[in-house]
Amino acid sequence: NVAKPLAKPSQYGDYVVYATSYMQHDPNGSPSPRTAGRALARLHSIQAKGIRTAISELGELAAFVLNNCTLSPKERRAIETRCLDCIDLVTSDMSSKTTLVHGDLHLGNILPTAADPTLIDFEAAGSGSPLWDLAVLVQSSSRFGLDIAWVNNFLESWQTESGQVIDPKLLKAYVDWRLWYGVLSMLKRVHLDIGDAMEL
Repeated sequence: NVAKPLAKPSQYGDYVVYATSYMQHDPNGSPSPRTAGRALARLHSIQAKGIRTAISELGELAAFVLNNCTLSPKERRAIETRCLDCIDLVTSDMSSKTTLVHGDLHLGNILPTAADPTLIDFEAAGSGSPLWDLAVLVQSSSRFGLDIAWVNNFLESWQTESGQVIDPKLLKAYVDWRLWYGVLSMLKRVHLDIGDAMEL
């Protein structure tokens, strides 16, 4: 499901407020991969020097899981080798870039408004690499029933509109980062008895 505005937005001070309802996502319609790629490329044309890096605390989350959760030797080895390396690579790349990134760009935060989609929910925004936003959308695509053609068309549109070429190996590292964040978050929640065992 994706959020669709019910009426024209209202201006409240510095904020534009939308009333929305959720509608079934149509991979061929709202929003289209072409328009979503174009909207994100426009955001990524803005430089954000002096703004905090848009990266969550995966390092602290990994440390919590390694120190507190019951793990098999295989799980522990995977986190210590694959996850920690991924954290180092993404953290280093993010801190070396100054693009304005949304920070949480799943399809539910792209409103299918007329002409071009509207991006919402900027609480995780900051500076960093555009790959951060691309990885969030790629990683969350299965949640919204997007097929690989939609994702590929979105990435192609973003490259065309931004004039940048995606490094597939680096994008994979960012997607892995997102996947690790999801898995470790669930492990922590189960350990703290917050829930989500079914999702895990």
